[in-house]
Amino acid sequence: GTQLINEIISHFSGKSIILEVEEPDSDTRKRRVEFYEKCGFTLSNLGYMQPPLRDTPSSVTLRIMHTNTISKALLTAYKEEIFATVYGDYDAKYL
Repeated sequence: GTQLINEIISHFSGKSIILEVEEPDSDTRKRRVEFYEKCGFTLSNLGYMQPPLRDTPSSVTLRIMHTNTISKALLTAYKEEIFATVYGDYDAKYL
């Protein structure tokens, strides 16, 4: 996993990379965040609810991690773009 992440970061050298992670509220989720942190990502305070997917009745709290320094305004724009592109036309209450 580390080698793949390092190759991706190297391939996009100089560009910011963002990803979603689940809220680190359990040991497993904390370890996932720590893995990405060791690879150079920073956990932002910016979070949102992933709408229920498929037939699952519940939503999931997600946070954004990123490489490089990104302003809060740009992170917010990325979050909105991710939400619109990945989750489509969902109720704004999830944002």
